[in-house]
Amino acid sequence: PLLPPIAPKHVGKKCLVLDLDQTLVHINIMPIPDPDFVVPVQIEHQWHNMYVQKRPGVDEFLRQMGELYEVVVYTASLGSYADPVMDHLDIYNAVSHRLSSWAARTWIILPTYIYCTSG
Repeated sequence: PLLPPIAPKHVGKKCLVLDLDQTLVHINIMPIPDPDFVVPVQIEHQWHNMYVQKRPGVDEFLRQMGELYEVVVYTASLGSYADPVMDHLDIYNAVSHRLSSWAARTWIILPTYIYCTSG
């Protein structure tokens, strides 16, 4: 299984899976003006700085979603970079689980898709 058994505090709640990359944050390996934080990451035995900008309202969004759902953040990228990004991003401890396709070595197929747009 990709996730552990449901924690008692999440019984009866739906699970909300959120994509990390370019959804919750914008990440660039090249320096960008005014990053929210910088994360050093080792890629192929070399250290690189990842410059991270949080999407507007992401802190409050995660806080509110954490009250309503069992929140899982997914990335198709390496967990070695995603974990430090999430350590900075999840300031309210709203995210219950983190999934990486590299770590899981599997694809997550969801039967129903719900798209949220701002416009």
